[in-house]
Amino acid sequence: MQKSYSPSMSAAFGGGNVDIRLKSIPNQRVIIAGIDGFDDAMELPFHSLDLNYTYCPTFDSQVKFKVSNLLDEKKEIRFDDELLRSSTKGTKLSVSYKIEF
Repeated sequence: MQKSYSPSMSAAFGGGNVDIRLKSIPNQRVIIAGIDGFDDAMELPFHSLDLNYTYCPTFDSQVKFKVSNLLDEKKEIRFDDELLRSSTKGTKLSVSYKIEF
C-alpha cells in the first residue's frame, strides 16, 4: 500500500491533496475443501489496483475521485488444474463532492 499527502495550498487557505494508490494481491486460498482423495478447489491470486484522489479546496469541502480494479484482471477458481469459475468485476469509476456546513 502506498499513501502520500501533499498540501497544494497553505493551511491558512484550507486546501490540500491526498493521493492514495493501493495494490492488493491476495494469496491463493481454498474455496472448496477436497474430500475422498480429491484436491481442494483454489482461488488463484488476483491483482487489484485502486487509485483514490481527494482534493480539499476549502476546510469544509472536498472532491474525491476513485478508480477501482484498474487492471481489470479475472478471478479464477481451479480444481485439479481445471477451471471451475472465472469472473471479471470490471473497472469502477466514481466522483463525489462533499460540503459541510
